[in-house]
Amino acid sequence: MTDSHKAFRPVRIVSTGRYEPSLIVTAAEIDAALGLEAGWTEKHTGVRERRVEKQLTCAEMGARAAKQALERAKLSIKDIDLVINASASFDQPIPCGAVLMLEQLGGNHGAMAFDINSTCASFLVALDTASAMLTAGGRVRRVLIVSSEKPNTSMNPKHPESYALFGDVSAACILERDESGRSQILATRMEAYPEGRALCEMRAGGMTKPPSRWDEHEHDDKYFDMKGPALVKMSLKKLPGFVERLYAQGTGFTTPDLDWLVPHQASLPALEIVRRVLNVAPERYVITADRFGNNVAASLPLALDEIASTGKLSRGQSVLLLGTAAGFSMAGVLLKY
Repeated sequence: MTDSHKAFRPVRIVSTGRYEPSLIVTAAEIDAALGLEAGWTEKHTGVRERRVEKQLTCAEMGARAAKQALERAKLSIKDIDLVINASASFDQPIPCGAVLMLEQLGGNHGAMAFDINSTCASFLVALDTASAMLTAGGRVRRVLIVSSEKPNTSMNPKHPESYALFGDVSAACILERDESGRSQILATRMEAYPEGRALCEMRAGGMTKPPSRWDEHEHDDKYFDMKGPALVKMSLKKLPGFVERLYAQGTGFTTPDLDWLVPHQASLPALEIVRRVLNVAPERYVITADRFGNNVAASLPLALDEIASTGKLSRGQSVLLLGTAAGFSMAGVLLKY
């Protein structure tokens, strides 16, 4: 991979938003439902509680997060030129989820709409894509990115490690060009290592094992399958070098210079290991997994909203958004908020 995409993109995150399902499932309830020893879920995943959505579709959840972001920015959907659905969950294969979200938002003004699915890294890939489009000129002036995830629909109760970990949530942000140059995307990087492709997968539902032949598939192929310890091991092997390559794109940054490091919310034990390996101070490391679990692609924008909406994140502060994903993939976006 080359460094030809070195980023100096004058764009800013205008606002963020979220939707939290009202149904809260506690670690104790998960332990009881799966027949686990009391305390197992919190010990192995760090999750004290997570959310489950029983009624709304992914598009409806995403629209609720988007509406909050629009309201905070004092904008309407007609002010948006592009909607990107950055999610691994989807309501139906066709049309794309971004169109379904645009419909929920009442957007009938000819905005662009498309999906990006890079599993847990989808939001970061969308942020990279949107910022490039904003700074390339043309019709795109303002972008709405939404990650809406319902992983609970595909968890296998025979695999308590993942069943206990994942929660439903949606989060959104609005991005626009910043003529002042104070807010910037300083660097972006994505890397994929297919040697880890079998560590995190869902084998049925595509054209290899289509829904039309659902009864013929192996039972476990219909569920999400994750080999957590192997994923953590690969992450720890690859992440330090990845972060250094990201900084090396002429940013002048190192981890001690950061105001915030916002990681993908894999699990509390994994997050703590990564924090120590990267030598990040706890007060600059954003955690939501204890209250929401792992929210797939929505984890990162949810964590960003956590500090932005509470006033902890200030204009001009530096933020590294860092994630791992199925593939095995890694992604990072370094920005000045």
